[in-house]
Amino acid sequence: MGTELAAPASYRLVYLQPDPDNGERVCVGLLFLDERGRATCLYDPSFQKAKCVAPGVDLDLVRFYFRDIELKVVQGHDLDEVLRDYSPHVVTSKPRAVTAPLTDSVKDHLLSRFAGVETRRATLEAREAKSAELQTANHIADFVQTIAASVSGVQIVRRPTLRELTGVSGSSRGKRLAAAIYSPTRVLAIDGVDLNVMNPQTSVSATNRIVHTFWQLRRLQNESVSPEAVLRVGLVINGVPKRDRKVREAHDYAIDQLRRESELAVDTSSASDVDLLRRMVGAAGSINA
Repeated sequence: MGTELAAPASYRLVYLQPDPDNGERVCVGLLFLDERGRATCLYDPSFQKAKCVAPGVDLDLVRFYFRDIELKVVQGHDLDEVLRDYSPHVVTSKPRAVTAPLTDSVKDHLLSRFAGVETRRATLEAREAKSAELQTANHIADFVQTIAASVSGVQIVRRPTLRELTGVSGSSRGKRLAAAIYSPTRVLAIDGVDLNVMNPQTSVSATNRIVHTFWQLRRLQNESVSPEAVLRVGLVINGVPKRDRKVREAHDYAIDQLRRESELAVDTSSASDVDLLRRMVGAAGSINA
């Protein structure tokens, strides 16, 4: 007796046609069918895309449609029958197979890609990442403040923009770094990651952003001051890698990438690295006795 194979998971794009006569439609959600045949319908409850296509659409009626569809598919009603009830205002694409397990993160990704919907999970993760980056910026500025405490003739600025560092205006010049040290002879532009408050994924994303910002800063120097006037410094706080492999990889990746696109990369757990930073800051000003 053969073993019955489970059907592959699939999804359909769900379109709203505010005016079926003109054929204009917009994707507002997705209909999922997992390996066990269980269906779920996820959609944008604000229907922002629908309002752009048809400003006069009756959103209360549309929400009623989709709440009813959502309830009936969960209850196990036949999908085609449910969709026929709301055709031609609601139509779907043909089923598309999903080779990967149909997890919540996969659903979120597909919903964001096709319907432009930022899920609660994605929004929460983005907020947490933003909070971690702001905390990191403060920790870096505090660390730099400590390093520069015995140096006179320097000024520390928190969260400077590229425009403030280079004097060059433009759309990308509003990007901010964690801190900068100004002296009469040079500027130290400083940014980095803090593995105390960032998870590995956030750290890698932040590293990529910083490296790109440092690359932009290097290019902008050709439009403003001499190349030696601004020195880029990358920091990795809590540089001692934990036993967790992902944290260790995030640490090593940050150090490696910051070294490629900065004049100095500092692992704050390394006494020799911190000493190099002290010397660089001291060279910018004058060390107090």
